[in-house]
Parts: sequence; structure tokens; C-alpha cells
Amino acid sequence: FEGGCGGAAVGILFSGGIDSMVLARLADLELPPGQPIDLLTVAFGASPDEAPDRLTARNGLSELSSLSARRWRLVEVDVSFPMLQRRREQ
Repeated sequence: FEGGCGGAAVGILFSGGIDSMVLARLADLELPPGQPIDLLTVAFGASPDEAPDRLTARNGLSELSSLSARRWRLVEVDVSFPMLQRRREQ
């Protein structure tokens, strides 16, 4: 990916759980230091900021930031129940 939107070339679906933390750290160790990594976290429902995966993802970002000076970007994607239902019906 090369573009003018300032996004990263690498994105990881990120819950902050052990599997996504390991993938993020491995990417961190393998990619050039100046290359940012997007961490994509998806939360469903009326209160996405209170979703367990969202909270874990924020904690995981904090941990990764303490391990590496890399530019991490947590991309928070909110999906409401009506939006999810409409998509399932398509």
C-alpha cells in the first residue's frame, strides 16, 4: 500500500488477546522501524467503548508501546446491532 491517506502498509485484526499481541510483536520485530502498524479493533453493540475486546485492545496497545518506539495506530471500528443485522440480511 502506498498512498496519501497516511495509513500503514500492515494492519492486524487486534483484540489485545495473546494471539493478536504475538502477531503484532512479531510484525514489530520484522518490519523496518519507521513503518507504522495499524491495529484494527472491532466492537459490536450500543456501548463499543465498554466492549471487553475494546478494553483489552487498548491495554494491549499500551503494552506494545512500552516494548517498542514504533508508531502504532489503534483503529477502533464500531458496529451497531442494527448495522450488523442489516448486513446479515443482505
